[in-house]
This record gives sequence, structure tokens and C-alpha cells, in this order.
Amino acid sequence: MTAIEPDYWKSQYDRLKNEFDALQNRLQRVQQENQDLKAKTGEDVATQPVTSPTEFEETLKRLVVRVAMILQSEKCMFLLLDRDTGELVGTPPAFGFEDGHLKSIRIKATEGVSGLVFRTGQPHIVEDSSADPRVVKDFVDATEMRNDLCVPLIIEKRDEDNRIVDRQTIGVLHVLNKRYGGAFGPEDIKLLTVLSRNAAAVIAQAQLFFEVEERVREVEATIESSPFGVLMVNTHNGITQMNASARKMLQAKPDVVGGDYRQCIQNEVVVDAIAAALESGEEKTEELTVGLEDAAHYYQMQTAIVRGEEGEPIGVLAAFNDVTEIRTIEQMKTSLVSHVSHELRTPMTAIQGFIQTLLEDENEEWYDRDTRREFYQIINQEALRLRKMVSTMLNVSRIEAGRILETDFQMHDLPKHIGKIIAFQQPYATNHTLIVDAEDELPQIEYDEDMIDQVLTNLVSNAIKYSPNGGEVRIKVAHDDLDRQVRVEVTDQGLGIPPDAMPKLFQKYTRVDSPGHKGIAGTGVGLFLVKSLIENYHHGKIWVESEYGHGSNFIFTLPYRQPEKPMDETEEA
Repeated sequence: MTAIEPDYWKSQYDRLKNEFDALQNRLQRVQQENQDLKAKTGEDVATQPVTSPTEFEETLKRLVVRVAMILQSEKCMFLLLDRDTGELVGTPPAFGFEDGHLKSIRIKATEGVSGLVFRTGQPHIVEDSSADPRVVKDFVDATEMRNDLCVPLIIEKRDEDNRIVDRQTIGVLHVLNKRYGGAFGPEDIKLLTVLSRNAAAVIAQAQLFFEVEERVREVEATIESSPFGVLMVNTHNGITQMNASARKMLQAKPDVVGGDYRQCIQNEVVVDAIAAALESGEEKTEELTVGLEDAAHYYQMQTAIVRGEEGEPIGVLAAFNDVTEIRTIEQMKTSLVSHVSHELRTPMTAIQGFIQTLLEDENEEWYDRDTRREFYQIINQEALRLRKMVSTMLNVSRIEAGRILETDFQMHDLPKHIGKIIAFQQPYATNHTLIVDAEDELPQIEYDEDMIDQVLTNLVSNAIKYSPNGGEVRIKVAHDDLDRQVRVEVTDQGLGIPPDAMPKLFQKYTRVDSPGHKGIAGTGVGLFLVKSLIENYHHGKIWVESEYGHGSNFIFTLPYRQPEKPMDETEEA
């Protein structure tokens, strides 16, 4: 059984908290820089941290309007670097541009005045766009530029002593077309350089916020889509996180976040486990198996304490894993061991009983020759039955382990082989009529005798076993020269198979669970083995047609000849 690791989700929480703390520290430094800028420019556009996309946009809108007014320009715009394409891209908001038109403005970071300013980190003035060779014509057409002042947008990182330790250029800021026929000059460069630092500070805040916000969304999406149920409760008993899997497992409503877990969760075992963890305040993991309203489902639950910066408990994290299938397989394996033990004991008891009887007749006086021969035949028959059972279990074990079974392909008379199977099964079919219906002139078929023996024995014995009221069991054999294959059908008049059981019929440890099938012994591995032997080793096909309550018809095909190249491990898998 795979153990859940609640510490993983706890580590995700701790990582995000650390990132938020680092973000807050960086924002405080940015705010200090903005206060310094305010003293120089009188503009207070970025002294509060950006906390939402709307605030980011509104702050920049105010900034571009003020820049355009101060610089007396008709237009103002940002071009920010797209790291994926290496382009400088028009980014809202802007002054004098519509957003839809702005987003279509893109220029390589190696071209034009924008690229020059971005690469060098130095401002540049275009006095006349028609005469400056460094101007890109497409940019002029898109912006209707006559003249231009462009400065870099630079983010400066400072240490605790407020010393600059790193500079990063994230884009450029353009003001275009000086009003009243004027031209941009050195004073404009100084002023726009200062204002661009304000703009870069705002963008830096926003980018930091968006970066952490994106990581939060990623972790939340991961938790929400996880097949493991995840539930977090704070020390005030409020639910702070419950993903879709947990809501399904605990049959909770979608709007449980913020509610008291004691009212939102109906399962007493879960409530008691969380209460115990909250009360203990210890780093303790408790593992429980919980049967919810649907008794067929079981969940493994583990709890762990979530701690804050000072090590104080701030909540409990519970992780749930659906172990229904694991439990079902475990139960089937337990049942399999019990059944196999019983099945092995039956022929062994018969063998031992008849041998003991013969040994007690030391002088061979009690039984005549014919009676002794009958005893020997029974012993031989039970020994063969025992051998078939052991062979079946060994082959299933090998297939589960991914091992390739050895094959011995020879030419065989299939109807004759079926006749032997019928003769072997006849003593166990006291209420049944076993019929072989084979076409005339059937060709000999190439197959592994032991494997097909297991296939036929399983299908015929199942037909008898699942027809408790008797009836006809018919084995029909036909051939198709066009497709060069034979078709074998094993039909009974028994219980049939419920529609919901059909999709899983050939899976290992699967047994039909319906009122009519109760009490019928079986291991749940026979049809799994049959399918593997037919399809993986004989290049055939097997399927079933059944009407519940009206019998079943198992059908398989075999080619006349096996391919010369044996199937490799990839095909087996």
C-alpha cells in the first residue's frame, strides 16, 4: 500500500509563505525608493504596494497621463520585454493609444531606437522620424510618430545598506510627438528618466505580485486536481482548503471553505481525528481507514500539524487516499488463498484416500483387478486435476511478474483435444449434457497444447459451474479459410453475466458479484489467464456474449499457424 505524504502539501504551504515574505521585503524597498523619488518630482504614484491587477492598471494609467502632461507629449507608451520571443511589446495602459492597437506593436529588442535604448540603457531622442536612420518604419507607421523621446525601464535591486547590487532592464518608455511643434531636449531626458524609475518601480511591484500569485494558482490547481484528498483546518476550526477529491470523499458541499469543519464534515472518524490533532499540537501522523456512506469505498487518512514561522501550530493538514481497489484486491487474494487451499485439498484427499485403501489391502484380496483399475483411474484423474490447478496459479504468477511463458507450438487436432477435455469434465457434470459440435474437415491447428488445455478446461468448467441447474454445455468449432483461423464457442444455459460486470470480466481477481453467483467458488484469475494465453501467446482474440439469466457464450479464435517470429516482451506487456 502506497503511503500518503502530507508533509509534501505542508512544504508547499511553507514555500509559498516564504515567497510572500520575500516579496513583502522587496516591496518595502521599492516603496522607500518611491518616497525618495517623490521628494525629487513631487509625484506620488507608487508609494503603496500593488495588491491586485486592477490596482496595477489604475496606478500605471495615472502615471502615463501625468508623464504625457509633464513632458507635453501627445502619446505615452510602454514596451516591455517578452522573454519567450525576444521582442519589445506594447503593453497597456498607454496614453493616446487604444489597447487593441497597442498590443499589436512589437519590435525586436535588437532593432530600432527601442532596441538601442533597451540594449544600452541610455535614453535617445528622435528629432525627426523621417530623417533618423535608426527608426523602424513599421514602428513609425503604427505609432504615427513625428518625434520621440525613449528611456529605459530599469529595476534596481538594493542591499540592506541601500546600495545598488543589480540592475535589470525590463523594457522602454516612449513619449511621442511634442505638443505645439516643440522638440524634446536634455531637460525632458532628465525628467523622464526620473519618472521612468517610478514606472519601473510600479511594474516591479506588479511583476513580483503576479509571479507569486501565479505560483499560488499553480499550487492551488495542483491540490485541487490531485487524486489525493487534501483538507486543511486552522486552529480556529475553520476549513482553509478542501480540494475536489476530499469534497467527493467526504460528501461535502463546494462552498465549505471558511466553514467550521465540525459542521461541514459529517464523518465522525474524520472529525475526531482532526480534533485530536488540533488538541495535541504535536507533529503526529495518524493513519486511519475510513468507510464512508458507501460501504464499498475505503480511504486512508493521515494528519499532520502545520506550523508557523515561530514553530507554533497554525492548523492541521489531512490527506486522504482512496484504497478501495487495494483493499478489494487484498480481500480477493485472501479469498484466493482460501479457495486454492480448499481446491487443492479436495484432489489431495481423494488421492490419499484411495492410496490408503489400496495399501490396507496388503494381500490384494479385498478388491478385484477392475476395481483396482478404477481406483487407479480416479487417482490419476485427481492428480491431473491437481496439476492443472498448480499450473494455472504458476502461470498467473509468472504473467503478473512480467515473465514470458515458455511455449511449445505443435500441430494438433483441436476437436480431438476438446473430446479429451469433455471426458475429463464429465464426472463433474452430473446434471449437464456436454456436446461437441465440430465442422467436418477441420484443418490441424498450431498451438501450445498445455496452454490451450488450460483455456478449454477453464471455459468448460466455468460453463458447468455457473449452470447450477444443469442444462446443455455446447462446444462449437468452425473454421474460416479466408481469415485462416478457427472459431471456438463454449455456450451454456446458466446464470449469465450482469451488464455491469462485463467490462471487468477478464481482469485478474475479478469475480461476478450478483445474488445468483453467491456461494459459487472461484479464484478470479481463470479468465485473466485465458485472455493472456489466447491473445498474448496465440495471436487470437477472446470475448463473451451474455444475457443475464439466460446463459453465456465465450468465443475465441486461433490462427491456423503461429507467426514465425515469437512475440517479444513489448508485445507481451
